[in-house]
Amino acid sequence: MSAFEYLSVFISIILGLAVVHLLGGVSLILDQRVQARLDRVHLLWVINMFTLITWVWWGNWQLEGIEVFSPVHYVAMVLFSVVVYLMCGLLFPVRGKEVEDFREQFEMNRSRFFYLGLALAVAAALKGHVDLQVLEEPDTIERGIALVVVATLFVIAAHTRQRHFHGALALAFLLLLIRLIFTE
Repeated sequence: MSAFEYLSVFISIILGLAVVHLLGGVSLILDQRVQARLDRVHLLWVINMFTLITWVWWGNWQLEGIEVFSPVHYVAMVLFSVVVYLMCGLLFPVRGKEVEDFREQFEMNRSRFFYLGLALAVAAALKGHVDLQVLEEPDTIERGIALVVVATLFVIAAHTRQRHFHGALALAFLLLLIRLIFTE
């Protein structure tokens, strides 16, 4: 078993659990026995997290040829995956009563969700930097600026109750993901 195969199994388990969590939450929304009030911002973040997970899982294939992973690279990949899982966990409760109002659910977890978003930006910076080093590709100023802007917006979102801002950030994040998917 190669180092990539060994590491990717663990990362895939964490990301797979995040997907299961999201899909389980969506299936609860679709269950007609529970009348839940949906929220656009919440649903956009569900789409964002699913898109991010599938893109990262697919993008990690570029590391297939790496023979040795440094401890820093291993930590960066695990940290990124764990933060993604925790963000998904805040979108849908892990335990407790079923959600009846997803706007209220999102608002209760808003600051923690966006602080995890800040951690995601930091983890993405570290993982991206290490990935590019082992792939012997140059890091770009544009990527660094995008991560700083996203991190700053996550901090602002953690402190504001402005729904328009949260919605705009969710939409901007989705557009950024789509851009990254089609340019990398």
